[in-house]
Amino acid sequence: QLDRVKVLVFAGNHGVTAQGVSAFPSEVTVQMVANFAGGGAAINQLARIAGTELDVIPLDLDYPTGDFTQVPAMDGEAFLAAVSAGYAAVTKELDLVCFGEMGIGNTTPAAAISAALFGGGAEKWTGRGTGVDDAGLVRKITAIEAGLKRHAEDLADPLMV
Repeated sequence: QLDRVKVLVFAGNHGVTAQGVSAFPSEVTVQMVANFAGGGAAINQLARIAGTELDVIPLDLDYPTGDFTQVPAMDGEAFLAAVSAGYAAVTKELDLVCFGEMGIGNTTPAAAISAALFGGGAEKWTGRGTGVDDAGLVRKITAIEAGLKRHAEDLADPLMV
């Protein structure tokens, strides 16, 4: 029986947006978090209809991750802070936790992580995301390929990915 269900949405900004991989500026992440807080997003309605709690956890929105085409997206300290935020958000009495994320440019690191962990290259994993035109899709693929090349020596270790 699922008596206590919670939806956790983690929000963060991605440094790779500097490569023009999104149709929207990273400031929209903050606006979306405000929309979640005001109950105006689709996830609010889905959680309400499902009878679940919803928590939105903003992860240092003023400080995006590093641009993974240039530097590691996160250092050890940032990684531990993100994992700690996730750990703290989940309480023992929950029967089910549903995880979500939000952040402008989020599909670019998601595709890069998928390509790094499962193979198949950037093109296989990369979609347009919201509102991205043909040129934006090329920028996304190029950014992911650059990141995979730059961090090639770390790709064998899932924790480094």
